[in-house]
Amino acid sequence: MSITVIATLHATEENRDELLAAVCRAVPGVLQEDGCLQYAPHTVGKDRVVLVESWESPEALRAHGESPGMADFRAATAHLVTKPTEIVVARPVSVL
Repeated sequence: MSITVIATLHATEENRDELLAAVCRAVPGVLQEDGCLQYAPHTVGKDRVVLVESWESPEALRAHGESPGMADFRAATAHLVTKPTEIVVARPVSVL
């Protein structure tokens, strides 16, 4: 069963666009990861970048979070974020 992730990265108004650019550079590589169905950046207000992600399984999401690429991304953007990333993991609910 697929899962959806909403990750909110907090920046300052002055560096939000730099953070967004870093996220956008990461998108093509993440979309090639096993199990990635969607990895779509959005902005909220003047200081937040929100990623809407969809993964085939919790295992695929875990592999993404532990990947060297994500470690590199976190290190490269640490100076741009003002607080820890907020992550919401949502699982679909059957309505029938």
